[in-house]
Amino acid sequence: MKATHSITGTTGTGKTNMLNELLPQIRLHKDRAIIVDTTGAFTDRFFDSKCDKLLNPFEKNSEQWLPWNDCFEAADFHDIASSFSNYTPKLDDFFAKNAELVLSEALKLYKDDKDIIKLIHTIIYSDNRQFAKAFRNTAVSGIISESALETSAGIQSTLGKNITSLQYLKPGGSFSIKNGLVIQMKLAGYLSQLTQIKELLYAHLFQLDKHSYQSFDV
Repeated sequence: MKATHSITGTTGTGKTNMLNELLPQIRLHKDRAIIVDTTGAFTDRFFDSKCDKLLNPFEKNSEQWLPWNDCFEAADFHDIASSFSNYTPKLDDFFAKNAELVLSEALKLYKDDKDIIKLIHTIIYSDNRQFAKAFRNTAVSGIISESALETSAGIQSTLGKNITSLQYLKPGGSFSIKNGLVIQMKLAGYLSQLTQIKELLYAHLFQLDKHSYQSFDV
C-alpha cells in the first residue's frame, strides 16, 4: 500500500516553503504532481508551458475542457453530475438530490454536439415551462414537468446555482482528464490550475512523467 502524507500547520509554519522545495524535486525525478492552486502562486512560479498543462478557463494558456469529454460510458454522466452536486446523504435534500439527476440527463441531451451554451441556457436562463419541456421525454420527466412547476422551479434553481461556473468554459473544448492521465504518458509533465471554480472537480492539476508512472499528489 502506498503511503499517504498530510501536511498541516497554522499560518507561518512553513507549509508553502516546504512545497516550494518539494515541487522542483518532483520535476527533477520525473514524477508527477497534482496541484490545486487556489491562489495562482504555484502556477506563477512553476508552470512551464513546454511540458505542463494548465486547466483554468481564465488563463490564456489553459487547455479547454468540457464535461462531455470525460463521458465514455453511461455511468460517467452521473459521476460528473455528482461532482457538481451539493447533495449530502445525511440531510437528504430533495432538491439537491434531484438536481444531480437532472444534470445527468441534461448532459445526455446535449452529448452529440457538446453544446455548453445550450446546456447553460436550458438550466439557468429558460423559464419554468421551457425547462420542463426540455426534459419531457427523459428519465426525469416524472419530477420535471409542467404539471408540477413549483417542484421543477426548485430543482432548476438549485441546479443553476451548482453549475454557475460552467458559464466560463469555452465552446469546442476537447481536453479530456481521463485521456490525459491514461493515454498521454509521453508528455514530460502536466500542471493545471483551478481557481475559484469548485464545481470543476474533474479539473485536476497533474504532471505526468514520460518515464515513470509513480505519482505524488500535492
